[in-house]
Amino acid sequence: MPYGNVNCEAWGNRFFDLVGRTAQANSGVGIMVLDSTGISAWNNLFDGCAVGLFYGNRVGQSTGQSSVIDNNTFIDIRRSALHVHAEADTAQNLVRNNIFQALSDEATWLVGNLLSDMRFNCFHNFAAQPIPTTCITDDPLLGNEGRPASASPALGKGRFFSPVNA
Repeated sequence: MPYGNVNCEAWGNRFFDLVGRTAQANSGVGIMVLDSTGISAWNNLFDGCAVGLFYGNRVGQSTGQSSVIDNNTFIDIRRSALHVHAEADTAQNLVRNNIFQALSDEATWLVGNLLSDMRFNCFHNFAAQPIPTTCITDDPLLGNEGRPASASPALGKGRFFSPVNA
């Protein structure tokens, strides 16, 4: 999403192989929130991205920033699940009930600052870093469609997880 969006929604989409440039932090990103308000994304599948979520604001930006990112699945992340720049508004961006699965344990789940509400996420196969206490690191046991199978430990951890591949 480019700069300055207001009240945008993305749901039920499938994105594959968002490769990007290796030396550029905001390249190959699943969801990018820059100087935008009222952004909602839920029930999307991102399969093969460098960065799952990227947050940033231009220095001196005064219009605020807000988003609700719920119930998305990010598979085979190569660099980081979340990249939050110092300029990002950490109080108004909610990231809940998502599954983030790294391609290898060389990826980190967080670069930058924590957001204010990051409950009930699953961060699997990332390099060892402390995670929020309401989150899990268990294998989410994803089915062929990239959603948790009926035996997934991610089910029932938050409000929005539901078995699609039961």
